[in-house]
Amino acid sequence: MTLLLFIIAVALCLPLGGVYLNKKKKDEAPRPTLDDLIDVNGEPNDIIVLDPLRGNEPDGAILVYADHIIYNGQRITKQDIRDVTFNNAAIPYFPNDYQIVLATRERTLHLPVGRDATWAQEVTVRLKREL
Repeated sequence: MTLLLFIIAVALCLPLGGVYLNKKKKDEAPRPTLDDLIDVNGEPNDIIVLDPLRGNEPDGAILVYADHIIYNGQRITKQDIRDVTFNNAAIPYFPNDYQIVLATRERTLHLPVGRDATWAQEVTVRLKREL
């Protein structure tokens, strides 16, 4: 009897699960690539790679133009940027997780750069030079 109830429950859940997963896949928009952002915004003056493991992704690099930068599809004018620094965002007893902190007039962005402090410092210096 228990086996029969289990088979009926599985038979009812499988179609419902398939419908749910198909709907979820349709709702997800394809994520733009770094090349898509370059095609839309034009050739940048420079590309600053934030995380070498994700350098081809929109959140792994900054596109630098004459009067603005683009990070993850967000356009930020250079005049709006107030400060650039980096810090370790990891909690104690966990591996380092450095991020660039980009303070603008309206908000503060935290850009992940990986686990290497020297790399985070070099990216920060390079970004400050471009601004």
